[in-house]
Amino acid sequence: MLRMISRPKLTFFAALLGAVVLITGPGELQAQSRAGDDTGYPFSWSGVTTYMVVVNSDGTSDYQSFAELTARLNQSPFSGHGIEALVVSAAMTELSLASASAGESEGSEKCAIAGKELDVTIGGATGFKDLIAASHSLGMRVALFEGGENWCGAEDAIAFNALRVQTGVDGIIVNLAASDAGNDMAALRKADTEDDRLWIGAVFEDAVQIDTFEGMLWVDAAMNKSWVLPRESDDLALRNQFSRSVEFAVNHPDVSNIGMMSGTESFTINDLNSLLLQPGVIALHDGQVASDPATMEHWRILGSFRDKHPAIGEGAHEDISNDPYMFYRGLRIGPDVDEVLVVLGASGKVRLKVSLVFDDDTILRDAYTGKIAMVSYGQILLPAHENGVMLLEEVK
Repeated sequence: MLRMISRPKLTFFAALLGAVVLITGPGELQAQSRAGDDTGYPFSWSGVTTYMVVVNSDGTSDYQSFAELTARLNQSPFSGHGIEALVVSAAMTELSLASASAGESEGSEKCAIAGKELDVTIGGATGFKDLIAASHSLGMRVALFEGGENWCGAEDAIAFNALRVQTGVDGIIVNLAASDAGNDMAALRKADTEDDRLWIGAVFEDAVQIDTFEGMLWVDAAMNKSWVLPRESDDLALRNQFSRSVEFAVNHPDVSNIGMMSGTESFTINDLNSLLLQPGVIALHDGQVASDPATMEHWRILGSFRDKHPAIGEGAHEDISNDPYMFYRGLRIGPDVDEVLVVLGASGKVRLKVSLVFDDDTILRDAYTGKIAMVSYGQILLPAHENGVMLLEEVK
């Protein structure tokens, strides 16, 4: 058998490798499994699939108000696509500290969160709370993306905790590239033992290396522009990309990288292969979603497979063969084992050697086509879909 990463049997808030979170939200979601997942695996931020949207009222964003986004969610556009967390940005505005004579805001002197409030022009706290309730009803967490640079440690932690209690928001992503609040945040996180709550996500600028934050245990995830995935990756590029992510995880076990795709153009099928099969946390942006049925169906199949199998985002990775390209992902969660094989570039009827993972007489299903086969003499024979993707899972 191939090597496998082990993970303790996790609760919602106990993952180490990938929380885009400052403080987890309250409520019944803590006991739920992944959205759309019938395996019973507990939710973890460690390989979560996030969907990022911009909300503001200036006419330049994806949505003009929380209510508009809530209405969109209520139409269930992403049902079955494996989206586990919604990330909302541009939702906060500076509190006005202007004097009657000056008439100017002093926002630059305030902390990133403590000096702001939810923008009333797009629905304020009430609209945000309704959005969170709609997201939770669909099995999705909600994180707030706050790009302010003046992160003030204790003041911001207190302010965000109040926002969490008020609205039920599950997490926050903040820009810590120029912050010196590390000691404050480390002390606060150590002192906050209630529910073992996770604390903070980080956005790194190009010039800031991850080693700068090494050892700061309050930093759980890194979003670095230099890690943006290229478009239309071929098999060789994918192999290099996956290897880079695995190397990162080995060298930085306490900080998870967040993968995202470059550009604003709609995803192609190859783009979705690159992103949805990426280890670690991944982020899709609203403007990148294609509307054509074939690409949406491809997204649904890969997204639901990733959601069902935490090994895709969190497990060990091993290349198995080159033609077609086949790789293994494996994850042990307490007494449970999740193992899958993924094939790219397949065509026609394909004979695959799977004995390194699955024993003879094991029934395997290709989740892409629904076809099944029994392992015989260490091999299976299955027809590949015209997209060349095979997603092999054991039928239990």
